[in-house]
Amino acid sequence: MSLTRAEHVKWCKQRAREEFKYYLVHENIEAAIRNGIASMASDLRKHKDTENLVQTAILVGMTIKDVNSFNKFVDGFAE
Repeated sequence: MSLTRAEHVKWCKQRAREEFKYYLVHENIEAAIRNGIASMASDLRKHKDTENLVQTAILVGMTIKDVNSFNKFVDGFAE
């Protein structure tokens, strides 16, 4: 069964938050941001209706410096 675009984006957001939390506990804020964004970009590539968002995710992700910015980044992806 294939996910809709909205379902896939929701899944991408969930995975990005999981990666972020993991690295925030086990590494540091920089690693958490980097891995959360990498997860989001990687997962966006996995659906034909979201693969065009990868470059935007990476470019915007490069501006994130704190937890609040990361949360705004993830929340900003419309399902």
